[in-house]
Amino acid sequence: MKTIAFTNILFIFCLSSFGQMTWAPDGATWHFRYGEMCVYGGYCKIVVEGDSIVSGQTCKKMHPRVYGYLCTGGYTEFDLQDEFTYADDDHVYHWTDAGFETLYDFTLEQGDIYVVGAYDPCLAGDTLRVIETGTMTINAMSLRYYDVELLNNTFGKTIYGRIVERLGPIDSYLFALPRCLTDYGNIGPFRCYYDDAFGEYSSNIVPYCDFLKIEEQIGLFDVSIYPNPVEHELNIRSNSRISDISISDCTGRVVIKFKSNAVQTQLNIDILSNGYYILTATSENGKTTSTKFSKQ
Repeated sequence: MKTIAFTNILFIFCLSSFGQMTWAPDGATWHFRYGEMCVYGGYCKIVVEGDSIVSGQTCKKMHPRVYGYLCTGGYTEFDLQDEFTYADDDHVYHWTDAGFETLYDFTLEQGDIYVVGAYDPCLAGDTLRVIETGTMTINAMSLRYYDVELLNNTFGKTIYGRIVERLGPIDSYLFALPRCLTDYGNIGPFRCYYDDAFGEYSSNIVPYCDFLKIEEQIGLFDVSIYPNPVEHELNIRSNSRISDISISDCTGRVVIKFKSNAVQTQLNIDILSNGYYILTATSENGKTTSTKFSKQ
């Protein structure tokens, strides 16, 4: 096992000067769930808009935009800050205010400990441990992956779960978010990815990339949870009254059942072991929705 501290990386050579994994081709699109105090039924769509030069480095410009409904009524759309990344054979690098840092590293081995977000102005970064590495086949392509667990959980906004070549994290959000910013809301988990050469890959919770049109979302039952990952108390919020809540483990076994009669509740999950779970909520009129979370 080795401990890795990712340091500031400012490469001046061009991206095209060496071989690289396929990462962020033009038009590639990710969707993630999005929710905050007054936005529900939302998602964050990230589109690769082409090349850009940042500090002398050729990067991919990635534009995030949020779509959702306001608790006060009406539909909303707004942009988040553009992100800039580039890749070599084994790494994806991400621009921060302090320079480029390593976001994903496919040379990591089981047991390695590393830090993402080390240049966050509010925290010293999130410490992660690699618990498994390997390859998986998606859309007839063999892709490397590694699974990580979070060792520190200050605010619950981090990268966790499985990180896959070309796709990034398929359990959490694409980037390690700045901790002192409050306007990012609760982004994640991953919903789906698409690019022209690869095709579409979707999560098991929301198995599609095409989201409902505005008029089709009338009456949508939507539930958001936070923090995620969570240690003790899981906050559950919905746009309509919840009647039942159940939590299942990765085998599908129901480990918690809970009756509710409110749009917002808090659930103590101390009895759960660390790992990944699926929360399923049922509304008072019988609609159901599910979302994934991690217990740390």
